[in-house]
This record gives sequence, C-alpha cells and structure tokens, in this order.
Amino acid sequence: MGSRNMSALWMVAMVFVLLNIGFCNGGKTSPYVRKLYASEDLPKDTFPSPPGFNAPEQVHITQGDYDGRGVIISWVTPVMKHPNVVSYWAAGAEGKRKHKHTVHSVTTTYKYYNYNSGYIHHATIKGLEYDTKYFYEIGQGNSARQFHFTTPPKIGPDVPYTFGVIGDLGQTFDSYGTLKHYMANPKGQAMLFVHITQGDYDGRGVIVSWVTPVMKHPDVVSYWAAGAEGKHKHKHTVHSVTTTYKYYNYNSGYIHHANIKGLEYDTKYFYEIGQGNSARQFHFTTPPKIGPDVPYTFGIIGDLGQTFDSYGTLKHYMANPKGQAMLFVGDLSYADDHPQHDNERWDEWGRFVEKSTAYQPWIWAAGNHEIDFAPELEENVPFKPYLHRYHTPYQESQSTSPLWYSIRRASAHIIVLSSYSSFAKYTPQYKWLETELSKVNRAETPWLIVLLHSPWYNSNSYHYMEGEAMRVTFEPWFVQHKVDLVFAGHVHSYERSERISNVKYNITNGLSAPVKDPSAPVYITIGDGGNIEGLASGFVEPQPSYSAYREASFGHAILEIKNSTHAHYTWHRNDDNEAVAADSIWLFNRHTYPKKEHN
Repeated sequence: MGSRNMSALWMVAMVFVLLNIGFCNGGKTSPYVRKLYASEDLPKDTFPSPPGFNAPEQVHITQGDYDGRGVIISWVTPVMKHPNVVSYWAAGAEGKRKHKHTVHSVTTTYKYYNYNSGYIHHATIKGLEYDTKYFYEIGQGNSARQFHFTTPPKIGPDVPYTFGVIGDLGQTFDSYGTLKHYMANPKGQAMLFVHITQGDYDGRGVIVSWVTPVMKHPDVVSYWAAGAEGKHKHKHTVHSVTTTYKYYNYNSGYIHHANIKGLEYDTKYFYEIGQGNSARQFHFTTPPKIGPDVPYTFGIIGDLGQTFDSYGTLKHYMANPKGQAMLFVGDLSYADDHPQHDNERWDEWGRFVEKSTAYQPWIWAAGNHEIDFAPELEENVPFKPYLHRYHTPYQESQSTSPLWYSIRRASAHIIVLSSYSSFAKYTPQYKWLETELSKVNRAETPWLIVLLHSPWYNSNSYHYMEGEAMRVTFEPWFVQHKVDLVFAGHVHSYERSERISNVKYNITNGLSAPVKDPSAPVYITIGDGGNIEGLASGFVEPQPSYSAYREASFGHAILEIKNSTHAHYTWHRNDDNEAVAADSIWLFNRHTYPKKEHN
C-alpha cells in the first residue's frame, strides 16, 4: 500500500516537473502595449490623384513569372481605357531602347453596389535580365509617369536577398507609420529629402541637395539634357559638399549640396543621385535666357509646416500647372514648435515637400521658425538646422551671408532679405542691399521683387508692426528704386495692399502715415501655408485704406510675368476645389509702365 502511494506521489511530482519545464522554458513576453484606442483612418484626400488628365494612379508591381524574370505592372486610369501600354528599358540604355520595348495591358472594370471602378490595367513583362534595374513609363503627354524596379539575382542556393514583411496594413495613421518606417529602413542607402534651388546669379546653375542616412557616399550627381540620355547620361557629374550637424539629442544624416553650373537656358535636364537599387532620378527645367520681355511664372507660399492644411496647400499648388519656380517666404518645418525642437520634423518636412522641391527650384527666405536658438538645450547657434540643410547662391551676388542674397531669373530680379539678422545702418545686410539695389538693371530685368518674412504692412493684430524697424530702414530705398512687389509671411492669413509708402513727414500733426504712392511696391502677406499654429483671423476694424484685400484662409499665390510691362497675380484659397482665383490683379511694372492698377 505504501509502495503504491509512493508511486502515485512520484508520478504526480513528475507531471508537475514536466509541466513546469514546459511553462518555465517559454519565450519572452514584451511589456510594451500599444495604445488602447482604435486607429483612425486617414482622410480620403491624403493621397490625391496625380496631376494631369487621365493620369495613371494606384501603380503597383508584383512578380510576373515563376523564377523572377517577369513583372506584372498594374495601374488605374480614371476616365479612359487608353493609353494601355507600358514602355520599359534597362538602366543605361535610355537613348537606344527607351521606346523599343512595349507591352499592352489587359484592362477590366467592375461595379460594387453603387461604386464604379476606373479602368484597371495589368501588363505582364517577361524575359527580363536578372539583377538589372529597369525603368518603366505609363500614360502619355503631361500625364505620363515614370517608375523603376530591379529584378532579383539569378536563382541559386547562396544568393543573398532581403524581404520586407507586413500584414493587415489598412489605411490609418498607424498604417502610414508602418509603411514610412519600412521605407526608411537603412538596409538601402536611399537618397532622402531631395530639393533644388537656383545655383548662380542668372539661372544657369542649380544646387541639388539631398541626405544619405547611413554613409557619406555616393556623393555624386549625374545629369544630362533631355533627348541626350544615351550619349551624355554618364558624361556630366558633380561631387557634392557634405556636412552633418548635431542638435540636442538628434544627429543628422549626411547632407549633400552639389552645385551644377553652365547649364543651357530653357532646357529640361534629368539628374540621378545614388547608386544601384537606391538610385533615384528626377528632372528640372532651366529658365529662359535673361531678357525684359521673357514670360515666367512663380508660385508663392509661406509658413507651410506639415499639417493636413499644409498638405492641402502643396497639393493645390501642384495641381496648378503654371508654377515654374517657387518663391518661399520662410517658416519651413516648424520643428521648433515641438519638444526639444524635434529635428526629425526637419526630415519629415523634407520628405513631405520633395514631390515639388526635387523638380523645380524653391527660392528660400528664412523665417523666425528657422532660428532654432535654444539656450535651454545648449543650442546657441542661430539657424543651425536651416543653414546646414538649405544652401543658397549668396556668394554669386557678393553677399556675406546665405540669409540675404539675390538672383535673376527670366525677366525678374529677386532680392531675399533676412528679417532676423541685423539690418541697421552699416551692418553687412544694410551695406549689401544698398549696393545690390544700385546694380539692378531694369532694362534686362524690369520686375524687381523682394522676399522677406516679417511684413511691413499688416492690418492683423497678429504680429502687428513687428516689421516696423526694417520698414523704417529700407522703405525709402524701395520707393526710390521702384520695387514692384514685396512678399512676406509670418502672419498666418492673406493680405494684399495698395501701392503705398510711409516715408513723408506730415507737417500738420508731426506724424507720418501710409499714403498711396505710384512709385511704391504692392505688399503681399502670404503666411497662410497651413502651419501647426493655425490661422490669424484677428483683422483690425475698420479695414485700413491701404489694405486692398484680406482673408483668413490657407492658400498659395501665382505670379505670371507676361512681359516687361504686365504681370497677372492670383491668390488661391485651399477650400476651392478648382484653380479659381479668390484674389487677382493685373500689375503694371513700376519702371516701364507706371500706370494706376485696378483690382
């Protein structure tokens, strides 16, 4: 009996030990718990349709055969079935074979309840070479879109290859974070945050800027004129100047700036940065040759930030096909509105605007949100992130600082000033501007335009009279030299002035006041890009006589220079679905045609 009891106890003990072995040898349970509330869907217009009629959208690829030498390319055209062709070519063979290889798609549509799909295309390309980069193009004319992919290496037991793995993605804010995180994975040395600006005084140079997150190299830009791909693609190269910076607990990637000079006027150029699977290709068009009657169109945006309203502003501008270059009046990323001046916000902003900044030059002016002066973080160098990331051609105009400079483009002479650098008499900015204004040749560039950040005339209680000291210092020069337009930001609303000046002493009351002046500029405040701080709706009442139009809305502007005498200016609010003008005026040049304008 005792023996049986001992056996039973032994068996129970063994079961207990085995169970504990099974449970105690388990893996690790992470203590991290995701947020409890459900993810919120992104708005439907977060990723809009690409510009152009019947433009191909929703493009995706998958393997198209058993062993990796085929690709299925799929896309949707919203209006018409045609074009239903893919053109493709191997990298390095553009000139010879770009239009040689084509495949037609199989096209389908479907109806689901009250939804009717667009035309869904699937084109299978077969017989590709292993381990080769291919470019492909779908659509035609202004709606054509170009992409690329790389085929896998040849099948083999020791062939290295890297897969990403994602499931249950959806289209929420968390989905966006997942995809962004995956695409930022440093397994690839991707070229990030690409942007260009004018690189010389007269428009034959371009500064190409980008960031590599892991390694300094490659640090080369290859470029070639459109139509000369096969012959010249690898002939022209420029090495970048590379820098890094540290801000509080943030370390930047390798920031590259490559200055391409001696370009032909009015020519489309392609450029490529990176190498192998990480190579990226973009394009830009140089301006026409300097001349008094050369037409040219500028976009104007200020105080953009990276909110949903910012996205609406940029989307709205890019859907307007007129803009050839951007005049940006300051306040870029608003990183300083986040804890510790979160410099990852600079990276996010660079990624956000790349869809425009990589393809047309943005002419930069610095705002107060670029200062990033934070002694509490032991960050005592003003403009540190901005000056590392955004180069300007300041030396071309004999400036001593990248914060103030000038360029000439088509029929315009553009002067950029710094509202947050010293400008009192005998300071470097003061002396430079005095010299620069005397150099302006209105016979070649009749349109004289100034960019700065803090407005001189502002009928909003927000930042009221903050630009007064600079106005008192420089306004007499602007009237003397008959400046046509002054664009500013800072105040988060829109306002356009009459042609006014405030430089004459009033003997009656001992005060001076703004009066209409045909030699004065029109002052435009366009700090309505969509920033995180919201709109400034506190306009003073009654509306001053110098204020021609004002509105507390987000938007962008377009300046179409027609010739040496006339330009058409329009402002477009984001809330309008069409490219209609909420405010517009025909401007007459102050030097060549100083007539009175009518709204």
